[in-house]
Amino acid sequence: MRFLGHVVSGVGGAARSVMRDDRIERIRAATGIHCVPGTLNVEIGARVDLGDLVPALDHLFPGTPPHLGPARVFKAKITRVEGARTEPCLLFRHVGTSLLTKLEIMAASRLRESMALRDGDQVDVVIYSSDSA
Repeated sequence: MRFLGHVVSGVGGAARSVMRDDRIERIRAATGIHCVPGTLNVEIGARVDLGDLVPALDHLFPGTPPHLGPARVFKAKITRVEGARTEPCLLFRHVGTSLLTKLEIMAASRLRESMALRDGDQVDVVIYSSDSA
């Protein structure tokens, strides 16, 4: 599944909840990617519907409060449209999130630095189903 959007600043909520040692290790074990702290926020401008995509990791946070829904992690890749630089990454998503038009991206590098991204830069994000990645 492919989304075209632009980089926006976030408030750090996902980064704080995801970037604990036990959760980083669960993500690495399921995906092979050792994420660095922080997420990159991408505004799509339309409701994000992942359809029937199968996550690489489901229920990242055991015991998550029901109002947040289960946290899922999907394998993905992100490409900076201008310059065509591509990096493997992961999409972090709470089912039922209020961030209906945004993607939260995690990676093994700080994407703003490694891809020279700034707010407003256009990116292409491809999200894979774990049964086809």
